[in-house]
Amino acid sequence: MGAEYFLPGLIPVIVVLMLLQYGTGVSLFSCGMLGAMVPGLLWCLTFPLLYAWTYHQDWYKSLIYFDFLIGTSEMIALAALGGAFLRLGHRRVTAALLAVLGFLMSLIPLTQIAYYMTVWHALSPASLMALYLTNWHEAGDYIESTVGTLPAIGIGVLLLFFIYLLYRSYLVLARRIYPSAEGSRMGALVAVMVVAAGVLFALVPECSIAGGIQGRDIVCRRDAVVWTKSGRALRVAHH
Repeated sequence: MGAEYFLPGLIPVIVVLMLLQYGTGVSLFSCGMLGAMVPGLLWCLTFPLLYAWTYHQDWYKSLIYFDFLIGTSEMIALAALGGAFLRLGHRRVTAALLAVLGFLMSLIPLTQIAYYMTVWHALSPASLMALYLTNWHEAGDYIESTVGTLPAIGIGVLLLFFIYLLYRSYLVLARRIYPSAEGSRMGALVAVMVVAAGVLFALVPECSIAGGIQGRDIVCRRDAVVWTKSGRALRVAHH
């Protein structure tokens, strides 16, 4: 797999990023863009690294392309939403809503990181489904037995602080965006939002965590932890 594998998506991404900067009037590499960039970078980096460390298989490299486009689309969508709605007033409320949305977009990568740090194994679609089906009591028992109460509280405080930092970044974006919502700038933001939404709609079902690895060399996976209805951690093999 060479550079030619990534080139078809590279040029459109650069064009969309240029339109995003034109629509907002803010450079990508500025504090105002961090609130949108961090959730996207979490998706771009978490899955390729943790899956490569877990499975040591070349077949996963093909899905890095999807993860890169999904993470970039998340960043573009959040920044474009900020550029479009922060101009309309109620900046604090809008910044808070965007911060919560960015946090929700970060939940799956953050869950992946937490899971890997607990069992040193990347989440698979099967183990993620087990997490979805676990009730709050079982999840609480598992967290208490694995992490401990005080560390879990500390992690919760850090997540709240993470949301606050996203909120502050969007307030910076609100001060730096181009003040006029003229037709061409707003049109550019709408265009990049449509493109980002289309990419997310098309690629999220095919990405590594949503089942894109199903039907491939699943036999190479190691054991993963899932939870039983009794709240006990059970180690099962993926075959």
